[in-house]
Amino acid sequence: MEYSIDKSGNRVILNVLANADESMIGLHINNSKILSINYSDLLSLVLATLGERELNYFDLSLIKYHAFPVSQKSGEEDNPIIVMETIGSIDFEGILDALKFYKAVDIFSCYLLSYRYVDEKIYCGGIGKVFLYEHAIQWPDKPYCMTEEDKVHFKQWFKENAEMMYGEHNDKFTKMKSLYLNSYWIGNVEQSFVMLSVILEMLIGATQEMTYRISRNVGAFLSTNSVEMSAIIKRIKRLYNVRSKYVHEGKSIVNDDLYDLREIVRKIIVLMFEKGMHKPGFDFKQFSDEISLAGY
Repeated sequence: MEYSIDKSGNRVILNVLANADESMIGLHINNSKILSINYSDLLSLVLATLGERELNYFDLSLIKYHAFPVSQKSGEEDNPIIVMETIGSIDFEGILDALKFYKAVDIFSCYLLSYRYVDEKIYCGGIGKVFLYEHAIQWPDKPYCMTEEDKVHFKQWFKENAEMMYGEHNDKFTKMKSLYLNSYWIGNVEQSFVMLSVILEMLIGATQEMTYRISRNVGAFLSTNSVEMSAIIKRIKRLYNVRSKYVHEGKSIVNDDLYDLREIVRKIIVLMFEKGMHKPGFDFKQFSDEISLAGY
């Protein structure tokens, strides 16, 4: 897609998205939208704003995180790059975090460029060189995809849940949310898995009979009927045994188990927010006592 320069004079931020499937093109949230930009157009903007000294870093960032088409050869400069364009205020980080709470799939910015169009000229956007937090090199094999229905639903979901990204939260909810998001960055299946299992322990507050209490109480928390509760308990027991075999025996953990646990943790955090458990002063001790008695 040929990129149209925004000539409003506002600051424009372009984030190259890694692990984003082309099905995400067209998603529009507040002042940000996901679109496709030809590599040649993006390259021209890099040259116009930051100069030739930036080219090596630009290409390396795209190649490293597979945003730059691996098959691209000399002269093939119209390959599409998936980009989030933000005009005006900066809220793209909250949107990227929200996407990971909407679906338990990795998506992140691997290169950021900012520009302004003033007096018929393109300038650097005023925030200078931005060094993004370095994402692990290990490449995820599960791209972030969205249906047209997802894009419509996410827009409303983000509006209803924006406080989860931006609001004031109690310490436990803040730590749980941080652990979940950080689990995407480290690029090690075992370490990510252990980080996510800590969230289960923080929710339940168990110190004894860990496997039983965590699986049973998480099942009670997430389920709406006895059949669903039984299925969740079975999943949690299996995943907690996977954790124990890694911690005590050094057994490897596969990606599918990480994805399964991450989806459970995502649901827990979103449900906690919906139930008001993120608010300052929430009584987790009372919650732990009540959930231990809940069931069907």
